[in-house]
Amino acid sequence: MTSHLKRWITGIIAVPILFWIIARGGEGAFAVLIILASLVGMDEYNRMAFGRGFTFEKAETMIIALFILLAAFHANLPLLLAVLTFGVMTVLMLNLLRIRGQGADMNHAGRVILGVLYIPLLMAHFILIRRSPSGVLWIFFILVWPLPGTSPPIISEGGSGNASFFPKSVRARRSRGQSVSLPEALRAVFCSSTSFSRCCRRSMPLFWEWWEASPVSSGISPNRPSSGRPA
Repeated sequence: MTSHLKRWITGIIAVPILFWIIARGGEGAFAVLIILASLVGMDEYNRMAFGRGFTFEKAETMIIALFILLAAFHANLPLLLAVLTFGVMTVLMLNLLRIRGQGADMNHAGRVILGVLYIPLLMAHFILIRRSPSGVLWIFFILVWPLPGTSPPIISEGGSGNASFFPKSVRARRSRGQSVSLPEALRAVFCSSTSFSRCCRRSMPLFWEWWEASPVSSGISPNRPSSGRPA
């Protein structure tokens, strides 16, 4: 069985389960899923960053990661910040106590802190987003947004991806070999009359209100009249 076929089988089985947990599983089930995924990712990071041994450092990352995710589950931002601060202080203090044995080496402590910031802290935001108003729609938006397979700054001649995701004005510039910047691409997508932008307007009013007030959307778009404000 090839790796490509394994990915397809995993996607066919895992994606429906993931979507069901997001839509119907409730905040608790989604939080458990994120916590398990984060701890698995943390274990993978430990194996890449430390290799064999270094049991103490690996235990530090796992314990701090668990407390950060639990703080996010309770939707307590001051507690989340306190856990993160206390965790970093603990790592540095324990590293200082071992300075006689290993010398003034911040390498291992830096890897611990980097892992904590890289995986559990960022993954905790999924839990916070899920607990917010329209949290389910926000999670689906985050998951669906990369599906077109095109990064807006790389829309140029020879670029890959689903060009039909973008309005005709962007596709015309792409066909002429002209590059499109990130603000221009985002403005064209969200301010056009495409089904994607209409879906955003209907399903995510909070996001749309923020987008209308953002500097990126203040320019003149293909299907939107000028607001009179300077670009």
